[in-house]
Amino acid sequence: MFFLEIHYHLFQKSSLILTHYYQTFFVFNESLYIFLFKTCLPLLLPPKKDKNNIVDGLFIE
Repeated sequence: MFFLEIHYHLFQKSSLILTHYYQTFFVFNESLYIFLFKTCLPLLLPPKKDKNNIVDGLFIE
């Protein structure tokens, strides 16, 4: 069993705010781990803000 923790940052250049997000879940085998990381990770990301608060950068650890 794998334990996957995704830690990603949203940097908003307009407001100079760095926000941290955490997403944690269990993975039962390696193929599922790869599937989740490559396929489902983009679905976990929060939606973009409005035009005055656009997300300028995304960093995944």
